[in-house]
Amino acid sequence: MLRKNIPTIVIVLVVGVALFSISTALAVNGPAATKVNTEKTSAHLAMLKERLRLNETQTQKIKAILEESQKENMAMQGKSMSDPAAATKIREEHRKATDEKIKALLTVEQKKEYDMMNMESHQAMKEKMEHKTMEKMGPAKGNESTTEKSGGTGNYSGGK
Repeated sequence: MLRKNIPTIVIVLVVGVALFSISTALAVNGPAATKVNTEKTSAHLAMLKERLRLNETQTQKIKAILEESQKENMAMQGKSMSDPAAATKIREEHRKATDEKIKALLTVEQKKEYDMMNMESHQAMKEKMEHKTMEKMGPAKGNESTTEKSGGTGNYSGGK
């Protein structure tokens, strides 16, 4: 009896795993996990076009690079959930490869501006992550403000 049901059990397990993977991707990334986010790509491209003063040929080639990069990112998301450290490394390598493809299309001056933009973006991301970390940690114990220590006057006299 069990042998007759093995194919059915296998099919149910495969479908279950597939549904679990899709639901996990949706839970983590929302509905955008199932399609390329063209709005985000268009906004990024518009910003690059303005700041780098891209010509039409550069714009079209960079658009193709960004769209392909986003598709590759989406494909990697499902595969890399089990090992966050490896996923981070893979994303960083992918980002660098995308940057190199874009930089290959730029003039010397555009490359300088592109590098500056990336530094600004990296700094903003670092600050955002530090802020999130501080919010999660809350105020440090033993580091109450002087206002709290002095009963609300803001004048802490060391308890004297």
